[in-house]
Amino acid sequence: MEVVDYGLGPERRQVAPDLRVLIVGPGPRSDSWAYVTAGCWATMEKDGHGLEFVMTAHVRDQRFIELMAMIAYLPLRRASARPGAQHADR
Repeated sequence: MEVVDYGLGPERRQVAPDLRVLIVGPGPRSDSWAYVTAGCWATMEKDGHGLEFVMTAHVRDQRFIELMAMIAYLPLRRASARPGAQHADR
């Protein structure tokens, strides 16, 4: 497993300070790569519920890491815009 601290840039990093993408290579049960977000839950948690994303692909590709970061950022940005949110998108 590899942990990628994707460079979101300063404004996005403010919204998603703990966002990482985990990359899990193929194993004995699957020939696919798994891309998993880590850090969304902490930013979006409400009443004990949060949100993370998972995607599988047949190859390891930097574009999938970028895609996962972009997919994760949108709901985090929306959540940070709510009144009383801890992180500001400014």
